Amino acid sequence: MASPASLKMPCSQLVLDRIDPLVDPGVMGSPHLHQIVGGNAFNATMDPADAPADRASCTTCTFTDDFSNYWTAVMYFQARNGSYRREARNGGMTIYYFPQYIEPEKVKIRAFMSGFRMRTGYPSSPGPVVEDQEPTPLEGITYTCLLHDYTRTTNLSYGPQQPCPEGILTTIAFPPCWDGQNLDSPDHRSHVAYADGDYNQGAACPASHPVHIPEVMLEIRWDTRGRRIAPGDQICELPVQTIPAANECMLAPSVEEDIDGWLDTMPGGVVARDWTGSR
Repeated sequence: MASPASLKMPCSQLVLDRIDPLVDPGVMGSPHLHQIVGGNAFNATMDPADAPADRASCTTCTFTDDFSNYWTAVMYFQARNGSYRREARNGGMTIYYFPQYIEPEKVKIRAFMSGFRMRTGYPSSPGPVVEDQEPTPLEGITYTCLLHDYTRTTNLSYGPQQPCPEGILTTIAFPPCWDGQNLDSPDHRSHVAYADGDYNQGAACPASHPVHIPEVMLEIRWDTRGRRIAPGDQICELPVQTIPAANECMLAPSVEEDIDGWLDTMPGGVVARDWTGSR
């Protein structure tokens, strides 16, 4: 019987920058701030024809063979007086590659091809809000309130409504099903899809997207106490580097602006919304 394998890859921060080569290619000043990890070939343009591995000279991830880039929006806290403060992270970002665990010998996982891109989530709002109804969860995105070192809430569809002494854990799971033809699509999401149910419990890919690809999950821990996290576990037989070595790969931001301290407005002028999507 085949044994499924997964990867866990801690990554240090490459840069905090307000650029997005997928949504706003070539624009110096995307609508909102991003935290980026991975290879140092990241820039505002990133032509799909140029493989990052051919242009990057280093990576902020512990697996030195991975020159891909992964990025998410940055979390800000809004005070009662309306000002904003960027939330610190506990460490950088952890990247997971998961197989399908139920009968893996029957499922062929296709490796990502050079130039493959995808996105998930909707940056303009945490989710659609209907008066007197629960907000619709965003597929693939959950939050966990870390209460103590070994105590946490279950995965929540929206941000915790209670104090989280050890921080907030955000997980972003990308679709594991591909149409088998397109490396990208105009909205950067139509060429991929989520499985018809729980993928890790054996749910099948839809007929429109029949090709199984690794399920990529990003994990970010927002540290409300400013504590530091130790480097993640290393996996044998793959080239790795230390966190200090990965930190040496950091880039300078392309957009010069204030992102820390108390801010009157969010970087890019984004309209702040609370956890449920309300303004």
